[in-house]
Amino acid sequence: MEFHGLLLGLGACLDLYGRSKERIKQLEVVRPRIWWVTDREHLALSLWKNPDTGDYHYKRREPYHLWRALSFYEELFQITPIFTPRATDHFQHAADKLAGFGRSLMKKERAEFIAQNPSIPE
Repeated sequence: MEFHGLLLGLGACLDLYGRSKERIKQLEVVRPRIWWVTDREHLALSLWKNPDTGDYHYKRREPYHLWRALSFYEELFQITPIFTPRATDHFQHAADKLAGFGRSLMKKERAEFIAQNPSIPE
């Protein structure tokens, strides 16, 4: 799920710049820096390149289609992964609370929808 979130965020960044061929060519030259903060150490280290060798810290494995999508964004942006252990700062704590609240709302809405539409399979 974290990987999908990263890709969605990068897609939103691209939307801010524009997706025309001209804008993408500009991005390939300028390559704006994006700092990505995550509590997923393995994923962060899979994006981190050794500055001396240019190799990734971890070899990229499945799901290959997600890595391919990420490599597209890596050509446009300088993505810097920053690993922070879970719930160690107030931003992460607030994000976890909001995500939990959102999950509970979605579960409630889903249960109500299923109750109102029993003919629709789960």
